[in-house]
This record gives sequence, C-alpha cells and structure tokens, in this order.
Amino acid sequence: MVKPTHIYIDTETTGFPGKGVVIQIGAIAMDDGIEIDSMESICNPPPNTISWDDKGVQKALSINKLTREQVEAGDPIEMVAIRLRDFLQRHAIDGVILHAFNNNFDGGMLETWP
Repeated sequence: MVKPTHIYIDTETTGFPGKGVVIQIGAIAMDDGIEIDSMESICNPPPNTISWDDKGVQKALSINKLTREQVEAGDPIEMVAIRLRDFLQRHAIDGVILHAFNNNFDGGMLETWP
C-alpha cells in the first residue's frame, strides 16, 4: 500500500467556531499528487443546534450548495467524527503533512466536534 505524504481536510459549516456547526467534511490522502484515499460526509448535527431560519445559516447552505433536507439526511455528526478519526489513523504516519483549507477556521471548528 502506498503511504500518503499529504492529507487535506476541509469543512463546510453554518457559521463561525463557537456559534456554527460542521455540516460537511472531506479529507483526501495523497502521495506525489496522486489520490490514495478520500472520505466525504454530510453531517447531521444534534437536534436544535441549527436555527434553519437564521439568515447566516441560509447563506451558508447556499454557499455550500446544500439543503436543509440534505443536512438532516446526513450521518449523525458523532459517526462522521469516528469516520474522520479512522481515516486519519489509517493515513497519518510519521512525516505526513496535514493541510486544512483554512487552518485557523477549520481547526477551531474541529475542536468543537464530539
């Protein structure tokens, strides 16, 4: 099995750390520009954590090209967190470089995860 040299993570959210929640996450393990493995999930946060009528939430859904129905049909966020952990454990070896699309933002959001 080819070992990755880089792992890229990106989140889509309903707002900022402390207020918003993660509604989608993706990760790609790559070696020399070649995709080795990937995971992507739409996350269904716990009940009552999203105010669907909030204009910021509506804007976030529009920007991320997601609907309320897609988010509500997504996997529970706890399952997605386990899936991401397993993905990282499979690929995060010595020397691999971890990238986040917007590290300060995504890191803050991931710290609030289950």
